[in-house]
Amino acid sequence: MQVVWIALKDLRLAARDRTGLLLLLVMPLVLITVLGFAFGGAFASRPAIGRFEVGVVDQDGGQLATAFWDVLQDESLQELLVPTTLTADAANEAIKTGKLAGAIVIPPNFTSDVLGGQTANLKVWRDPGQQLRPMIIETVAQSFVDNLLATRLVVEEALRSGQNIEPHEIESLGLQIAIEMNRVKVRLQADAIASGKHVDSFLYYAIGMACMFLLFSGSLGLQSIASEERRQTLARMMVSPTAKIRFLLGKSLGQVNIAVIQFVILYLVTRLVFQTDWGSPLAVMLLALAYAFAVTGLSMLVAALIPNRAAAVSAWSIGVQIMAALGGSMVPLSQFPSFMLKVAHISPCYWGLRGFLDLATGLPLPLVNIFVLAATGLIGITLGTWRLARG
Repeated sequence: MQVVWIALKDLRLAARDRTGLLLLLVMPLVLITVLGFAFGGAFASRPAIGRFEVGVVDQDGGQLATAFWDVLQDESLQELLVPTTLTADAANEAIKTGKLAGAIVIPPNFTSDVLGGQTANLKVWRDPGQQLRPMIIETVAQSFVDNLLATRLVVEEALRSGQNIEPHEIESLGLQIAIEMNRVKVRLQADAIASGKHVDSFLYYAIGMACMFLLFSGSLGLQSIASEERRQTLARMMVSPTAKIRFLLGKSLGQVNIAVIQFVILYLVTRLVFQTDWGSPLAVMLLALAYAFAVTGLSMLVAALIPNRAAAVSAWSIGVQIMAALGGSMVPLSQFPSFMLKVAHISPCYWGLRGFLDLATGLPLPLVNIFVLAATGLIGITLGTWRLARG
């Protein structure tokens, strides 16, 4: 019961801290607004593309799959695309971690369905954090589908007429091809969108700023411990090992509650004001709880390692900015070079942001991200509590 009482006391104190509320609630909303409007256009396109890798998941292995691979290796695309054969799981993981802008999936029986006159869908998986590169991949896939359809219509028309197509018939046939192309284009784009909803600048920075400012909430835990030390409350309550652990666990619970409430407010406001769709509310809240737990664990660990509370708060503020930058809160992860993406894994912000992006694009609950964040929180709280309890 004492643990709950301590947690509720810290929650009441945080609610009375106007400066803290300004930092944790108002500032992220201001930044979301500014960044959302400022980088909306840049988020939709990027002038400097460069040569990039595109995954090819061949589940067909037929003649048309081979033909499509030849198209990707054509000289006209060599300066832009680097096609790579991958399994479905490998392509999905590469896109989730930002290593691939997208992948083209040739489904089973694609060749036989097309040649047999059946409906066949060429699938495109895309990274929601990127815009222009996935659009290029979709355009290449669309061009292949268009050519397939045009060829099939030409053959069907020739067989139907029993003779070669004369020049005067080209115009009529071309109109028919154009109409059919538009129909196939709708099928392809709908299938591509179904594999991942579009993430605009407002949704991206709503997620990014939430991850960043939940990290800032960790400073409240450090300040709370410093306040208890100044009032001698800490010395009075930590009279025995059991009392010490209860006190520190109460502080940790209070910090988790503050971070979760902060997230819920940011989540609701961004949904109402910016019309952002974060995905499944239950999954989002589970991930937010794991993220708040990780932030609390790291905060407790810093409090244990840096006895000077003023220095600890300063170190935490600097660390937050580094973790947020590495995690993609400021600059989209899709713009990171490959070696920086590997470094980004050390930041809890990376695991939180990638998880929220997965949910926002319709993917299932990212269990790996939740595990990493929960493990970070558990290790931090355990080591921090043990170190502080020893005095």
